[in-house]
Amino acid sequence: MGKKQDNQALAEAVKILGGYESTGKVCGVSGKAVQKWVKAGRLPRTEATGETNYSRLMAGKDSRISRDELLATVMQRVA
Repeated sequence: MGKKQDNQALAEAVKILGGYESTGKVCGVSGKAVQKWVKAGRLPRTEATGETNYSRLMAGKDSRISRDELLATVMQRVA
C-alpha cells in the first residue's frame, strides 16, 4: 500500500475489502463499528494493547493491506 498518513491506510484497507460490511465480517464486528474506526482515523485502542487482532485479519485477506501501517495509526494515537 505504500506509506500512508492518518486514516488513509485504514480507509484504503476497507475499500480493498469491499466496504464497511465486508470488513466487519472479516473482523467479526458490525459494519457500523468499522465506519466508526474510519471516522476516528484508526483501529480501536484494543488493537494497540493486543486485545484484538483486526489488523492481522484484514492484512491476511489481501496482500495490498499492510498490518504495520494499520497499527502505526493506532500507536500514534495511543502514545
